[in-house]
Amino acid sequence: MKHSIFFILSVLFCFIAFSQEKKSKITYGIKVGTTQSTLSPDVTYDNGAKSDFRYKTGFTFGGRIQFEAGKDILLLPELSLVGKGAKIFVSSGSGSYLDHSPTLSTFAELTLNVLKQFSSSKGKFMLGGGPSLGINTDEYSQELGKSDIGINILAAYQLPIGFSFELNFNKGLKEQTGNIYYSSTPRKVKTSVFGFCLGYIF
Repeated sequence: MKHSIFFILSVLFCFIAFSQEKKSKITYGIKVGTTQSTLSPDVTYDNGAKSDFRYKTGFTFGGRIQFEAGKDILLLPELSLVGKGAKIFVSSGSGSYLDHSPTLSTFAELTLNVLKQFSSSKGKFMLGGGPSLGINTDEYSQELGKSDIGINILAAYQLPIGFSFELNFNKGLKEQTGNIYYSSTPRKVKTSVFGFCLGYIF
């Protein structure tokens, strides 16, 4: 865990150093919002039982650095805490029920967004995305693994006063080996997270 966090901070430092060398304008910001997270695909176990994953409400907040990488191109590395997981609807031979066990884990996630900006007198629209690397901070998580790698898509509208309204979708690419239900074989699933955030650039 400590080595992974050190790697994340090292990457952020490299981005800052690069921007200073190119004499780019650097601004700092924060974001806070809610997430809708789920897992996929649904799982059928060796005895016929099934797990159907439903969306679970979570949260996200963190910090970011914004600087110009070219004409109308922004680099936006972020370090955030993100809730990932799902509600689980389990269907078995004895009936169906909703598993209320805690299935939302908090990930420390580094996202390296590359954005195209379209400016106007009333603000600017930004669209793009990039890779993400997440570290699970929940040591007792039974549903998700210790890390996650994904692709992030981000759309945002930023006002001249610095506030922004943002929508993003993050699709996990790494299989998460979760808890075992009705089976001797652990399920392998991937994360999906929709987020709505309010950002602010200082």
